[in-house]
Amino acid sequence: MSGTRHGRLYNEGFIAGPGLTKPVFFRSWSPPVRRASVLYLHGVGGNSSDASRLAERLMEIGCGTIAVDMPGNGFSPADERPRNERMLGQMRFVRSLLPDPRRERAALVCDSGGALLGFPILHSLRREPWAAQVPVVLAEPVFGHDASTHGFIESCMQFYGRSYPSLDAAVAAWQACELRQVAFDNDADRREFVAGMLRPEGAALVPRGAVARHRELLRSKDFELLAGKEPIANPALVLWAEGGRLVGKYDAEVRRVFPAAQVHVARGAGHPLPIVREAELQTVQAFLADSLGLGRNG
Repeated sequence: MSGTRHGRLYNEGFIAGPGLTKPVFFRSWSPPVRRASVLYLHGVGGNSSDASRLAERLMEIGCGTIAVDMPGNGFSPADERPRNERMLGQMRFVRSLLPDPRRERAALVCDSGGALLGFPILHSLRREPWAAQVPVVLAEPVFGHDASTHGFIESCMQFYGRSYPSLDAAVAAWQACELRQVAFDNDADRREFVAGMLRPEGAALVPRGAVARHRELLRSKDFELLAGKEPIANPALVLWAEGGRLVGKYDAEVRRVFPAAQVHVARGAGHPLPIVREAELQTVQAFLADSLGLGRNG
């Protein structure tokens, strides 16, 4: 599906790519004059609609966005390969989507667990001079797995593992688990966001994506991606949630690995931290406009 409004183009559909066994669902937003491109990686349990509000804002500075539902999330079918093989394939696919900054100004946005894919790609490219031109936004990034993340996923399964007779019932379940920590500017925005997590199935609404992926994470062994990694020269913006658990775990290591990082604290917010509130939208827009050499009225 595609549509045009005020010269801006929105597209959605399915795309194939290297490293995938099946096509995945995507959304893309393009301004009338495209001056840069952003690749958006959603978190665990998220989907490409999480990028919608940010993508609309970035078009104001001439920046387009592409976001995909990674396999087993959103509208994309699950990848049944073993976990290690699947992760390598997804990294290859994501790398193919990242524009080459030698030909087009490009940026990467990693929301929560999106950093589990984005960071290894950036680290693998750290010795390529051109790759350091890619600014990266890390919104409450997850770089590991431990008892804290296990507890968070267990709580979220109260939402993802059920079906709902109405959007009101789904919002109530959202508010009853740790997903309630997501901060919005108003209740209408919350309802819109929760609606983006659901799809109709018969007479009910069900969360998008495969619950099996969450259960697999609960069985995963603990790991940490940042420990001992060499610094990365990319300009970075790190958004920490004031009420999140991750800043205490990762802040010092993130500043070491991304020495050029700026930090923004999202007041009154907890994990996860999709970029949907005005304060964070303004911060990310300003950072990317400056890092990519774009004017605010691009």
